[in-house]
Amino acid sequence: MTRSKSRPTPTPPEARLIFEDGPRSGTVFPILLKETLVGRLDSAQLVLDNGSVSRLHARLTLEPDGVWLEDLDSREGTWINGVAVRGRTRLEDGDRICFGDAVLRFEN
Repeated sequence: MTRSKSRPTPTPPEARLIFEDGPRSGTVFPILLKETLVGRLDSAQLVLDNGSVSRLHARLTLEPDGVWLEDLDSREGTWINGVAVRGRTRLEDGDRICFGDAVLRFEN
């Protein structure tokens, strides 16, 4: 009888956003869902109570190759490291994301 060694399945690192300013500074928001909506609406998974944030501002999509960010035609725009998001953009560890005036850091 041949016995095969089982290898542990690697666990992907936990993707998360960390608030960098304001009253929620330091608060961690784990990205656990396939799709996370960001905005002012209560129906968004990440609610940002900030007048510069659109009701539905952006979408985060968790995929096997990483976390992708897409602006949803927001009024003030979504920015990664000072560059406006156009289309879907893959997030990298340490990216600084601005949803309007709300500033968060991506960690993976």
